[in-house]
Amino acid sequence: MDKRLKYFEAEAKYQGKNFVIRMDSDKNGDVCEGFLAELKQFWSDREVWVAQAKRFAAEDMIDDVWPDEDPDRDEVTTIEAFMDAMVLRSVSAREDLEVALEFEEDGRLVGGHNILVTIHLEDGISYVEIA
Repeated sequence: MDKRLKYFEAEAKYQGKNFVIRMDSDKNGDVCEGFLAELKQFWSDREVWVAQAKRFAAEDMIDDVWPDEDPDRDEVTTIEAFMDAMVLRSVSAREDLEVALEFEEDGRLVGGHNILVTIHLEDGISYVEIA
């Protein structure tokens, strides 16, 4: 736990790559049981959630791709290519059954920024933004 920021953080692997799991603590600095339950629920269906999050982001952002200036990189023009360029970097529990997935990209999508997709574990994906 990072006492200064009052959250728990751990590393895990997904599809052979490291990513970070984050969870806020309660007012006493202990694991917030609700957040732990959310992460367990997310983890049991992680393949489905990650695929849905990538597709949601790709469909929402494909027309607004703003790549960096590297002329050697292929341009992303399809939903599938967009999804392939996204790599999961963190999963964070939020309040009210929300989980935020942060994806890194190689500069072909949003100029090297990260893509943050918020999902609601009962209602589905709710929001995508550039972080």
